[in-house]
Amino acid sequence: KITTSEKSGSVGYVDIEKVFSLHPKILTAKLEYNRICAELNEQLYNKKQEIVEMEQKIDELKESIDELKKQLEVNVSTGSSDVSVSSTTAQQIEASTMTAKSDQEKTQKDLDELQKLFVEKSTGIELKKKEYEDMEKETETKLFDFEQSNTLGFMGEMYKVLEKIAIENKISVIIDKPSILYGEPGIDFTEEVKNRLRGK
Repeated sequence: KITTSEKSGSVGYVDIEKVFSLHPKILTAKLEYNRICAELNEQLYNKKQEIVEMEQKIDELKESIDELKKQLEVNVSTGSSDVSVSSTTAQQIEASTMTAKSDQEKTQKDLDELQKLFVEKSTGIELKKKEYEDMEKETETKLFDFEQSNTLGFMGEMYKVLEKIAIENKISVIIDKPSILYGEPGIDFTEEVKNRLRGK
């Protein structure tokens, strides 16, 4: 309790940071904040990993597509080359041509399927990136709202205590201690505020 002799002026001060750091409600809120923060960051990490894995698969698809394109070029080149009739029979030429054509068609089919899959994956990863960006913004908003709601609630309680202390001690102004640069000595109500907030 502040004694009458300590009332040397109409100015009082409180170290708000000290009150905040030691109050049970704030400590509990900090623990909850850290828990929520860790949970949301884990969700962000998992989403990021999904994107990384998709990027790796897209790179692998691109390599496979390039390989098939090269293979097609070789098949076309081989199929269009002249074959000497004197060195083989007409049946062998026809069989070889049919095989080459079949291989080329299969390669083209595989290429078409991979290109289709590539487009799907590319579209999918863009959606995932958008989801990640939205999740980041949502995480920031959730953490900010949590911090604000707890801070404002506590500040409301503290202001009521400060008002009572000011009336009881006939103090016209109570300021935050770190804000004092120069002035007449005032009364430090930090411990009084801490005790009253704790119900003492």
